[in-house]
Amino acid sequence: MRHNYMKRILLITTFSLFIAANGCSLKSDKQILGNTNNDGKQTIENIQSVDKDVLTKESNTDETTKSQDSDSVESTKEDSETVERVATKEVSIYTINENTQGVESVVALVPEGNEINPQLIIDLVTDSLADRLITVGIDSVETKQDTVIVNFKSDQPPLTNVGSGMEKTILDAIAQSLVDNLPEYPKVIFRVEGHAYESGHLAYGLDEVYLDNSKSK
Repeated sequence: MRHNYMKRILLITTFSLFIAANGCSLKSDKQILGNTNNDGKQTIENIQSVDKDVLTKESNTDETTKSQDSDSVESTKEDSETVERVATKEVSIYTINENTQGVESVVALVPEGNEINPQLIIDLVTDSLADRLITVGIDSVETKQDTVIVNFKSDQPPLTNVGSGMEKTILDAIAQSLVDNLPEYPKVIFRVEGHAYESGHLAYGLDEVYLDNSKSK
């Protein structure tokens, strides 16, 4: 009898311990589940917050890009309008015909406000010759009374690297362009770096006039 009593007490004690252990386990699981849910909720909130930040930054970037594009378009329009507003005038000059190697007349455009002077005419002619792969070396351009004096460099065309025919064409193109556009300077003298003009083909005195347009009037 006593043995059965002790056995019941042992069973009751064991059962109580089992229930207590399961209760703790369930509580722990609930805590873990709660923490998990909270963490998941926080993670979702964090992701949503990050997405909002990214969208905001992208929106700001798009607005900045649109603003920059708009500014660029406006700037281009202004530049285009500025170019269109610049009036030009035609200047007739002479250059070399690439096929015949003779002199031919062409038209150059310059800004309306540019003064037509000897240096401008020389620049226009040499630019036209450069387009035809002839780089003329100009040392200086000066005027004296009714005469334009053009000094060439000794190591560039028309003094070097050209034949006699092309040399004469270059001189004719420059001289004729000057007298046609500058009636106040009907005479042209060619020199080489301050000395008399002399190449392997042509030679002129220090003050020898190459072209005198006053004689034709």
